[in-house]
Amino acid sequence: MFRGPVADLRRGHSGLLLCPGPGDAELLGIRLPRTPVPVRPGSGWLVTAGAPQRVQVARHARDGGAP
Repeated sequence: MFRGPVADLRRGHSGLLLCPGPGDAELLGIRLPRTPVPVRPGSGWLVTAGAPQRVQVARHARDGGAP
């Protein structure tokens, strides 16, 4: 059984799953589409009210151009 913040995530059916593994979407009470997800940093699924959407999260470079 889920408790604490995990239970809140499951109840809300919303969250961000980056590079999810098998069964990770169960945390949000959904099943992800079988669409293959590229294995790269920042790639994943944004789940809002139980509806998954593919996303690529970007990271802003610091001053000077170095990440």
